[in-house]
Amino acid sequence: MILVICGNIFQVASQAMPAIAGLIGVIILIEIGVKWAFAAYFVSAALTFILGISESGIIFTLFFGYYPIIKSLLEKIRVRPIEYIAKFAIFNAAMILSYGILISVFSLAALGFNKMLFAWITLAIGNVFFILYDICISRIAALYWAKYRKHIKKLLK
Repeated sequence: MILVICGNIFQVASQAMPAIAGLIGVIILIEIGVKWAFAAYFVSAALTFILGISESGIIFTLFFGYYPIIKSLLEKIRVRPIEYIAKFAIFNAAMILSYGILISVFSLAALGFNKMLFAWITLAIGNVFFILYDICISRIAALYWAKYRKHIKKLLK
């Protein structure tokens, strides 16, 4: 939640902070499991709305908060094209929903952000960053498992 709040304070980080906050879910997922990772996500999402709806909070709630957990489940699919289609479908649905909410809640339409061309360009760029984020989650999980897990486990005992 602290990272999402930082995204609210520093507008330049309004999308980066929810993405980073989502990575914390990877540690919860590895250490405690899927159920607890989802529980942590739901508590964080609820706190986002209790503290006030913000761009960072919406983006965290509608994608970055749960995606690392969903990713771990989708990667159990044996057929790679189906796995990637599912990942992209989830990302694009979440971004379209986020875009719609941001336009209506924050009145971005008045600024001219409801143009279809802008929406399609933003979504295309978002898909490129999604690929990088997906790779980043995998690498951070592997790094955590190989280097830092033993230290965290000692702290948690």
